[in-house]
Formats: sequence, C-alpha cells, structure tokens
Amino acid sequence: MTAPDPSKNAWEDFSRHPFWEDLKALDPAVVAEKSGASFREEDGGIAYAVDFMGGEYELRTSDSSARSPLGRAELAYYPKIVLLAYLVKSATGPAPGLAGKEVGPQSLPWGDLFFTGPHELPKKQLADAFGSDPGALARASEALGAASRSGLAWKARLLPYVEVYWYLDPPDDEFPAGARFNFDGNICYYLTLDMIFGLTNYLADCLVSLKGA
Repeated sequence: MTAPDPSKNAWEDFSRHPFWEDLKALDPAVVAEKSGASFREEDGGIAYAVDFMGGEYELRTSDSSARSPLGRAELAYYPKIVLLAYLVKSATGPAPGLAGKEVGPQSLPWGDLFFTGPHELPKKQLADAFGSDPGALARASEALGAASRSGLAWKARLLPYVEVYWYLDPPDDEFPAGARFNFDGNICYYLTLDMIFGLTNYLADCLVSLKGA
C-alpha cells in the first residue's frame, strides 16, 4: 500500500508536541499490548513500531521523532500526531480491540456535535473528485490496500485497531454525487474525535492524490 504525502506544515515542531511527554511516562509493554504496536529499548528511550496504512512507522522517544518505512516519504505533521495520539490513548483506556461493527460519525460519542461546520468530514472532497469517475476511486482505494465491498464501498484498517469505511454515490438526474465515511464502533477507544477528523482528511487527501496514478 503506497500512501502519498500531502504538503507538510513546516511551522509545526513535532518533536515538542506534549503527547511525547505522555508517551514517555507510559509502560512500553502496556502501550504495545493495548495498541498492537511493538517496541524495543534503545539508548535514551523506546522505539515503537506501529502499522499505519500498510507500512511500519517508527516513533522514537529518545529524540521524539517519527521514521517512515523505506521508500516512503516523511509523513506530514498531522498524520504523525495521529500516530502519537493513537499510542497514548490506546495505553490509557480500556482498548477493547475492534468492535466488528460499523457506525456513522454521528453515532460516536459527541460525534453529532463535533462533525459539523469546520469539522465536517471530507465527503464533498471525495464526491467532487470521484463522483463522475467511480472507477478512479476504485483504483485509488485498491492502491491503498482497501478491501472492496458491495457496490462503491471500501474499508481499510489504517491502524491496528482503527478501521475506516468509505462510500461513493454517483450523481443521477435528481441528486449530485455524494460520499460518506463510517468507522469501526470502537474507534473512540483509540482516537479522539479531532484525531479521527485528521485521519479521515489524510485518507481523503491520499485517495485524491492517487487519482489518475
């Protein structure tokens, strides 16, 4: 699975994000067990390896850095924060694993209030990019390693315990193209709503950038 990288927010300093202090205070064995990551001890800290969109990314507490798999570009600021937040939240909550049940964003705790206005999920971005060319979304989704479902629907496990589903409704004589995103029912045990928002936007950016590839 090859995920292109949107433009970086160079003004952000990932190494100084407060989530690093949270992660350093945690037992690495607990982090690994609850998040599905692995870890190794190294001089000055712990190196965690976590699967993200089909590639193994490394987060190192010794220098507060993130390393991409060989052959992949460095992640932009926000996806790196999502990885960091995932490790911390997994280790500090119940972490029950995947629910195996799909829910809409409005069904998540406080989702009906959060996913509106400036936090609207990138449904329009997906519909505008692929509404007239569903085949391009199928190819882009396949390139990201997503599993095709019935109709114009896909799902992918983006992190060990985070599954995202997306759908495309082509335009017809009555309605314009539409799209939507759903999630595994336990996603809020692993990511806060703002991290879910950021992850879904990153996924949409990756899909759009693969259009025509």
